[in-house]
Amino acid sequence: MGRKKDKEHKDKQVKSVLNKEDNDKISNNFEKLTFSERRDRVLVVTTIIAAVIVILNKALVLVQKSMNQFYVNKDTIFGYKEGFFSPIQFISVFLFTALLFILYKFFIYCYYELKNLSNKTIELKDEQKTNKKYIDVFDSAIRCFIMFMMFLIGILLIFELKNDIKILFGVVALISTIILLFGKSVIKIVEQNFMKFICDGLLFTIVYISVFYISYGLIFNGNLTINFKDQNVEILFSGNDIPKEVNLSVFNDGVLNFENSYNLENDFLNSYMECMDYTDDSKKEDKQTSLSKNKYYYKIKIDLSQHYKQGKNSILFKIDVHGKSFKIRNDLIFNNYNYEYTNDELGIQY
Repeated sequence: MGRKKDKEHKDKQVKSVLNKEDNDKISNNFEKLTFSERRDRVLVVTTIIAAVIVILNKALVLVQKSMNQFYVNKDTIFGYKEGFFSPIQFISVFLFTALLFILYKFFIYCYYELKNLSNKTIELKDEQKTNKKYIDVFDSAIRCFIMFMMFLIGILLIFELKNDIKILFGVVALISTIILLFGKSVIKIVEQNFMKFICDGLLFTIVYISVFYISYGLIFNGNLTINFKDQNVEILFSGNDIPKEVNLSVFNDGVLNFENSYNLENDFLNSYMECMDYTDDSKKEDKQTSLSKNKYYYKIKIDLSQHYKQGKNSILFKIDVHGKSFKIRNDLIFNNYNYEYTNDELGIQY
């Protein structure tokens, strides 16, 4: 047992030395680069950055389009879901985040390289650090590819495995191909850069969630219009993001006289336009809706004549929608059945 442990320890030491020698060889090769060669490398990287930015813009358009489509009904591995995301949304955001991540690594390399080129003499430690940043760009791309394949397999299992047995064979074939072609390389990359893999994974996850949350929030919008005429107040909501209720208060000379909440589904008149799309004719339950084409209208007319008193009156509306809280106030002078509002119409976009 003792000899076996000593042998395993020596093998690990040999591997460590070999890996160090490989890194030193790469670093030494880069250290032999002349000033013009380093400058040319920066120009090549700059060209790649420009190409990545163009692709990033295309990926952003894909994210915007994909975020517009939601499943009204969807059968997943977790069971039957209503109002569920689609696989393309997760995949498109992943691709956008990966490109953003690689672009970030390129910029870090350019910063150190340009810093070195601006100096008359380059210190060895700065040169080695720049070379490591350059290598890290391509290592990060490989790590992103590994994470993407794992992510893609998970998405396919969640969304499609329960619906189509072909997906099962596809996932098995994909995993088998990756293991056969890249198994040893992947294991080697993970072993040599385990901490970097973890750190990049955490940073990537944070950026991914942020991009997904922001993209999801941008597709929702709504309008509120309030008209004041005599004793009547007319409230109109329109858009694809509608609050659940509206709180209305009436004050007479600063004293609360009336307060009530109006539920949009129960108290308002409603009309809407919806666009439905079946992803598969054989699966009518898998319906998708296009949020940009969907419009919802909620309207109510409230008579406040019993709550107004002679003199100054104030009307206050409170609305909570999409994580935001709005307050709208309008004053009026009521004098012998004459209604003089500060504004005859108020409105907001959210």
